[in-house]
Amino acid sequence: MTIVIPQDEYLITAGTAQTRDLYILASGVAGVFFQGRQISTLRAGGVVGEVASLSTHSEPIRTADIKALTNLRVIRIPHETVRGYLMQNAEFTMGLCEAIARRILFGDGLLSNAHTLIRKYLQTLTSYFQEFTKLDESIRTLNTKGDLAFLSERVTDVLRKNTALRDEFI
Repeated sequence: MTIVIPQDEYLITAGTAQTRDLYILASGVAGVFFQGRQISTLRAGGVVGEVASLSTHSEPIRTADIKALTNLRVIRIPHETVRGYLMQNAEFTMGLCEAIARRILFGDGLLSNAHTLIRKYLQTLTSYFQEFTKLDESIRTLNTKGDLAFLSERVTDVLRKNTALRDEFI
């Protein structure tokens, strides 16, 4: 079945449990967006929806937005048809596996984006740990000196820095 998607409309919306169908771009240009940022461009022959189509989860979640950058004409292949064809056609199955592997290794940036977010998260956690270690040392100092003002300043300082780190991460 051929579907026409007008320019600026979405074929797929990330985070939704839409159909498990596979789509092949017949004409036009589509943008792949992850967290609001365009990470790839697809042209005629491009395939989208392969992860959901291969998923055995009853309601697979779409991982990226697919937006028509020009008017698109796409071929919709129902999930059941894809599954049946995969079982009967090794060449098609290998082609789909290669497309997924290419996308993972070189493609749309989802993995590199995830890696960047994880690295930043770990850096933020390390900063939190360092600040709370300093706070713990301050509490130990308080126990020996009895200086409540000193503790109050340290707690306020740690909370301010950690709020800034959190805001930067988010």
